[in-house]
Amino acid sequence: MGEIDKLPEFLAEIAEAPEFPALSRSMEQVIVTVEADASIQHITNVILKDYSLTLRILRTANSAPYNRRGRPIRSVSQAIMMLGVEAVREMAIGGVREEHFPKHSPGFKELILLSLLTANHAFEIAERIGYPQREEAYLCGMFRNLGEVLVACYQPRGYAAVLLRMQEGRIPVLQACQETLGFDYDRAGKAVAAQWQIPENVRACMSDQRIRLRRMPSTEAERLAAITQFAHKLTTAVYRREANGARASVNLLLHSEGPILGLTHQDVKWIVERALQQTNEIFNAIAMPLEHLRLKLKDRAGFEYATAPAGLMTCET
Repeated sequence: MGEIDKLPEFLAEIAEAPEFPALSRSMEQVIVTVEADASIQHITNVILKDYSLTLRILRTANSAPYNRRGRPIRSVSQAIMMLGVEAVREMAIGGVREEHFPKHSPGFKELILLSLLTANHAFEIAERIGYPQREEAYLCGMFRNLGEVLVACYQPRGYAAVLLRMQEGRIPVLQACQETLGFDYDRAGKAVAAQWQIPENVRACMSDQRIRLRRMPSTEAERLAAITQFAHKLTTAVYRREANGARASVNLLLHSEGPILGLTHQDVKWIVERALQQTNEIFNAIAMPLEHLRLKLKDRAGFEYATAPAGLMTCET
């Protein structure tokens, strides 16, 4: 007798669930930025620091009431131009009134931070290899692990059970998810993203693509998938491996997939350090010291920090 697929139940639960929790400081920043008549690009850069508001704006811009022509809105900057800054301001005001991160477990906050690190890894990879749609790469990195984030948010006991099953049974995450939840993270992420009308280019990157090329992928979709896959695996290698396996994981990633994007060990050191710098403000906002991850980086991956200048992320539109 086959296993029961419980994904439909999860999708029904998500459909009835409240909005995704927000980071109130980010929402307040957006309100101030809009009221200061800042440029679309500056407003975009502020929004992209908040997982919840980014998700909300993309969902709204791609929904039928706003996007009657059905053309996918693939970036936050596009979404702001479609919705208008006043609508964005109202979403941020609504976010301030809703439930926020402090009421969720530390594990959930860490997942959000890991997603933002992956987003910044993807952005820095795109910049390093000359991929022009860097905001799209950022969004694909941010939502690569949407399924896991959703389970941790809306089914925290189920998420804890998956982690326990992995630890006790020493089994891979896919098997633990199937045995515990009745579905896996990637399927859940893609299904919810489709339900929320998240653009197809983002959904296509929500699972590891088996890219066997030893050269730069030729199409935009291939390049975006390769960037997202490398960014996701880099986050996993540096921050989610046991201490004695992190360095080997980074080296293996560079050996197996570095040639696809033309990345060297020096490139990866730069990418990781830049991502940490860009995520620093969010770490401080939710009271998780950046130095905690800096120590992990130094001890686990064996990196000497690149001398990248600090500064705000700037996305291309």
